[in-house]
Parts: sequence; C-alpha cells; structure tokens
Amino acid sequence: MSPPKICIVGDNCVDLYPVQTKKFVGGNGVNTAVAVQRNGIHCGYLGIVGNDEDGKLIIETLQKEKIDCQRLRQSEGKTAWTIVHLEDGERIFFEDCLEVQRDFELEEKDYQYLKQYDWVHHTIFSNWNLEGKNQFQDYEKTILEQASKIKESGVNLSIDFSEQNNKDLIQSLGPMSEIGIFSRPGTLDSEIPQILQ
Repeated sequence: MSPPKICIVGDNCVDLYPVQTKKFVGGNGVNTAVAVQRNGIHCGYLGIVGNDEDGKLIIETLQKEKIDCQRLRQSEGKTAWTIVHLEDGERIFFEDCLEVQRDFELEEKDYQYLKQYDWVHHTIFSNWNLEGKNQFQDYEKTILEQASKIKESGVNLSIDFSEQNNKDLIQSLGPMSEIGIFSRPGTLDSEIPQILQ
C-alpha cells in the first residue's frame, strides 16, 4: 500500500529575530508541510504569500523541500511576519501581522486541486486573531464553508484547532473532521475533553 498524499491548507510567515538579525521561514502550515514531506509522504501546500522578498523566500524553501506549490498564490503586498525573541533558549513570539494572509480564501480551482489528495490538513486557527467581532464572525463562516466543501470533495479532513476556544465552532467542525488537533502550549491531553464540553 502506498503512503497517503497530504495537502496542508493554512498559514505561513517569516520569523524575524531582530537581535540576531536573522529570519527563517515558519508558520504552522509550512512547518507541518515540511515535516510531512521529510517523513517520506507526498505533500502539497496551499496558502498565500506576498510578492515581496519574504514571499519569494517561502516559495523557494518549499520547492527545495520538494513540496507541491502549484496552488500557492502570490498576492500584491507583504508576506505575513512574526517577531521572535529568544529568552534562555526559548522562543517568545513578540508581535505578528497577517498582511496578505488576511484575505486568503479558497477558490474553486483549489477545491479541484485538493481532490487528488487522500488527506487535507487545515491549520485554520493559526491566524484567527483578527481585529473586531464582525471580522472574526466572518472568518468563522469562511472556515465552516471551506471545511464543508473539502468534505464534499470526498477527501479526509484533519483540523488543527490551535488555541481556539469557541466551543460552538469546534462542535460544528468536529463532525466534518476525521482528526482534530489542539496544538496549544501547556495544555495536557486530559484537559481536551473540558474544551469540548
């Protein structure tokens, strides 16, 4: 049996280390795609970057890892970024900005592209910290629509709920996903049922 093909739908950014004057490609979605590909599983990545040097860096990095980027879009503007400080060897995320990622939506061609995969892993809540209640409500609606359309295409869906605490939304998405992941620092496995109640 051949290994499953997986596509990651989600975030990317450039991690900026001002003290060390260094930058690295990052973001939950990109990091997951690289890990999957390095473990010998064919992986695609679907997301959006700016038409700047950071966007070019992300594309080149993914291509170097042999990740399928044919549906990775470039949009006019800046690529998402995160400022990171090191304290005693630990990363402290100081500030971030979504930039072009604020406007990321899946297109019909994206859903057609995803049909070739066995699994879609969606890092939907890696960048959910939008300003204003109405913006977040619109984002919730978008995520529900995306998950529903992915499922309609017959693809298995895995969702990273990250630090999301909206129980209604989690419960709405739960039946659509075969796997749910809560990648939240400091949370024990035994605490997850409390989040779902």
